[in-house]
Amino acid sequence: MLNKRKLDLISKKLGYEISSYSFLGAGAHNFNYLLNSRERKFVLRISSINKNPLIEEYRVLKLLENTNLAPKVYICDLSKKIINKNYLIEEYLEGKHPKNDEEFIKNMGKWYKILHNNKTNRIPKFARKNNYYSLIKALGAHGLKDYKKSIHHLEGKIRIRTEEIYNKMITIIKEKDKLLHKRNNFSLIHGDPWSENIFLTKTGIKLVDWEFAEYDLPEWDLMQFIRHYCYNEERKKIFLNSYRYKINSLTKEIFNVIELIESFSTLAWFINRLRLIKENKIQEKHSHHNKKKVENRIIKELKKTRQIIKNSNFF
Repeated sequence: MLNKRKLDLISKKLGYEISSYSFLGAGAHNFNYLLNSRERKFVLRISSINKNPLIEEYRVLKLLENTNLAPKVYICDLSKKIINKNYLIEEYLEGKHPKNDEEFIKNMGKWYKILHNNKTNRIPKFARKNNYYSLIKALGAHGLKDYKKSIHHLEGKIRIRTEEIYNKMITIIKEKDKLLHKRNNFSLIHGDPWSENIFLTKTGIKLVDWEFAEYDLPEWDLMQFIRHYCYNEERKKIFLNSYRYKINSLTKEIFNVIELIESFSTLAWFINRLRLIKENKIQEKHSHHNKKKVENRIIKELKKTRQIIKNSNFF
């Protein structure tokens, strides 16, 4: 995809002479390359799908330019004149992935607080015309489409159990649909706190991979982080206290429902992955999980979702 001619054109556009490059890795929707110049290093992010123009990621990174939360961004090129895909170029972060200890959890609570101070009073896409935030609409973007498209690939008892859990969840979400109707401002959220996206640099913690960033409920970010890193009640409290999140009966209920949706979203993702494998749209050897591992993960995530439904209190 890259050659000397393309690198020369990128160098001219960037204002730095690129001397070499190497492949860093592939994400769900992009390919990433390390670009080297004498002065500094850059990351070239090339979109692997046409529906991901990278322009929103570029705008978010520009917005955060003076916050020390994210890498600096230089270029977003949608012309397809140099590379036949959309791409952006951002700062290469020199750092390491932090240890998952209490200090990290505290620092991430403070990090999220700064990020979520970027607010908007615009109603996001999950809000209805009468201005309340709809959990049913949110569910549509958190796994519902994948589930409906892929559920027929499950068979026997596992399908019966999955459909039972789905029906219970839908009932709960419909009952709680107006839970957030009083919200009138929303925060910028990152949406993907995977460990590989978090770097401890000389100037503090920074996150990369902002393709899922949007204005929405900060609780989506908080719950994702809790599910990834806070494996007991004490760590949850440390994180939320560091964030200065007020815990009361309403916020407990909000977290409980969002955890349910997040758990279902993970379950639906693996069911969809199974569909793609069965339809030969991804090769097992090139996927992160082979068919057997995906099936085992579906069973595991199904148990988690059932447990969340069973537990009336999250905290």
